[in-house]
Amino acid sequence: MLKLVLPQGYSFQAGDYGRQYTFKVYAEDDAPFDATGYGLPAVKVFDRDGSGIVTVAGSWTAQNQGAGAFSFAQPAGSVLSATGPCYLEVQMEKSGALVSTERRRITVFPSP
Repeated sequence: MLKLVLPQGYSFQAGDYGRQYTFKVYAEDDAPFDATGYGLPAVKVFDRDGSGIVTVAGSWTAQNQGAGAFSFAQPAGSVLSATGPCYLEVQMEKSGALVSTERRRITVFPSP
């Protein structure tokens, strides 16, 4: 299972959009995951029951190092609106094969 690290932390604010977040993907041996040849990453957020809440397109900042970025967008369906504990994972596709990172628990706080 690929490991997911969010360098800025695991807390998000509901309704926040436009802010860029970074992620790093690691192989099981803790080496940076070489995502060369994979398409753009999809960042997915799930509620506690495993139901999908929002999916946003990510980008690679150093694809051969498994480093990327994402942000929530203004249009409906692209803003993180749920609050409380949620789970985030990164999915990547290469030649029709889909790989995912582990789901990492995040906390979404209400907007002030």
